[in-house]
Amino acid sequence: MSSLLPSSDSYTACISVSVNFFGNNFSAKSLKDDYRKFYGTFASFGCHGVDVAKETNYCEIDNSVVDKCGIPVLRFNYQWGSDEIKQAKHMYETTHAVLKQMGGIPLLPPASDANNWGLANPGQRHS
Repeated sequence: MSSLLPSSDSYTACISVSVNFFGNNFSAKSLKDDYRKFYGTFASFGCHGVDVAKETNYCEIDNSVVDKCGIPVLRFNYQWGSDEIKQAKHMYETTHAVLKQMGGIPLLPPASDANNWGLANPGQRHS
């Protein structure tokens, strides 16, 4: 079975092959480096937290707004608590520390106290 797998020497030989293209010598490594340099690599983080149940957070039928079929929609009454805000701050700081260690550049606007650590009101998008 092991004969079906390439040996480490043959693998190294495969990735160290160089190609002559219009007088320029390219190797697999330099090509990979060029892809990273000119096109970059994107990474995203999906973070999830828990919501502490509170009496002030509830939904109700909104009779003043209906969908395209005429059915009343739900209205959500929600306020972020200090625990949810602390979670969002921790997630933001942790993911940005990981991104920085990887040498990455954040593409989204920074979160802070001013924008509630990126928490949007439910049903709305943050900018």
